[in-house]
Amino acid sequence: VVESDAAGRYELDRLDPKRESHSIFARKDGYVEGRAKVKPKGTAPIEQDLVLERGTRVEGVVVDAQERPVEGVALYIGFSPAAYNRLDARSDAEGKFAFPAVDSGSQTLVAQRMGFAPLRKVFELGKGPARFELRLVLSSAHFAGGVVRDEAGQPVADLR
Repeated sequence: VVESDAAGRYELDRLDPKRESHSIFARKDGYVEGRAKVKPKGTAPIEQDLVLERGTRVEGVVVDAQERPVEGVALYIGFSPAAYNRLDARSDAEGKFAFPAVDSGSQTLVAQRMGFAPLRKVFELGKGPARFELRLVLSSAHFAGGVVRDEAGQPVADLR
């Protein structure tokens, strides 16, 4: 990991010249991730500029089925919970949330909170800075429970 200087210059000086290609990522709060793939030619230096864009501000509110705001909802935008570039937000006391800079194209948003069924929403964003608003309605979760017993009928503790 390196940081750019005041002029925006960066230098990655530990790349393996035997690799077929390298992926370069630039991240800064308030911007969409900049990325490029470079193909080395031996040990010759590679010039690769990166452009960071502001993206779209995705904001909204999370409510329950009775239209009451839901606080503490964990939200993320990304293709999976383990995505390296996933964006995270949390709803406040009024149910409001915001993602300051989201890339254009198809996006998947997931909202989760204990006591509610997870919500997955796919939406499209156009290119360029703008604002996109969402209203998310969470429904009550189903509940399953019981007792875990061994073959002798005795309760078994500490299971997952």
